[in-house]
This record gives sequence, C-alpha cells and structure tokens, in this order.
Amino acid sequence: MGFMDDLKDALARGKEAADNYRERELAAEEGEGAAAPDTLSSQPKSGSPLAQQTRTEADPNAPFGFVVKNEDPILVPDPVTGGEVKFNLLANGRAQMTDPSQYEGQDYKAVLQQTVLETVTAQLNDRNFMPNPNDLKTIMMASNRMVPIVTDALSQKGFKVMFKMLNVTKAV
Repeated sequence: MGFMDDLKDALARGKEAADNYRERELAAEEGEGAAAPDTLSSQPKSGSPLAQQTRTEADPNAPFGFVVKNEDPILVPDPVTGGEVKFNLLANGRAQMTDPSQYEGQDYKAVLQQTVLETVTAQLNDRNFMPNPNDLKTIMMASNRMVPIVTDALSQKGFKVMFKMLNVTKAV
C-alpha cells in the first residue's frame, strides 16, 4: 500500500504547511495591530498578493486589445454589374504604441480604429486589389492580403499590431 502511505504523508505535510502559514499571517496581523489573533480580516493586507494585483492606472506602454467593427457598411462599386456591394469589417487583436507620448491626451484607440477602417475602405475600393467584389474567393483572398497592408499603415502611425482576426464579409 505504498500509494496510500504516500498520499497520507502528503496530506499531513500540506496540513502542516497550511497551519504554519496561518500562524505567520496571524503573527503579522498582531504586529500591525489590525485584528485579533483569532480572526482574519476580509480586506487584503498591503503586503499580500491581492493588494499587489490591483491596478490604479493603465500603463501607456502596455499592450492593449482592440476591436474594430464598422457601424455602416462599406460601399464598394461593382465593375461587373455597375451597382454597389456592401461589406462589413470585423477586426480584433493586440496593439502596443511605440511612442506613447505621440498620442498623449488623445484617444489612441480611436486613432487605431479609424486607421483600420480607412485602410480597409481604400483597399476595397481599389479595382486592382478587389477586381470582383461578388466572388467569395476574391473576398477571402482580399481579407488575407489586407493584414500586412493594415499592419504597415498602423506601424506608420506608431502602433505595433498583431491581428487575431481581420475579416471582411459581404453584408446581407
């Protein structure tokens, strides 16, 4: 019964470690004069990991997530039929500013979203980039080819970007 003996020993060591931890926490509370030795306070102490995890302010150098979704469809002229084709855009990913002082006092996420929308709209309206906006294969290839173009446009504005998804679909 080696397994059961090992399990009992491990449980006993775990109980002993938990008791020692509780005694250290109670001794620290007594030293601070915050609580009685028999009670634990509900607020995290200043040295505890919970107190260290709370953020007060967003770091401008930290990467941030973004989502770009157009409210109005992007209208693209169809060279074959002469009509217009409507497209929706959905893009999300992570970005980081290379120079946060460049957008100090501005909504940098709005700048990022506007740049993505403008770049995608310009590419969809380019007949050389999108020769047939009604063809599903052309739309899928255009979505894939847009990622490096939009990434380059954002890097010129001071953003490092990694897209999880950049998807252009035909609006119904």
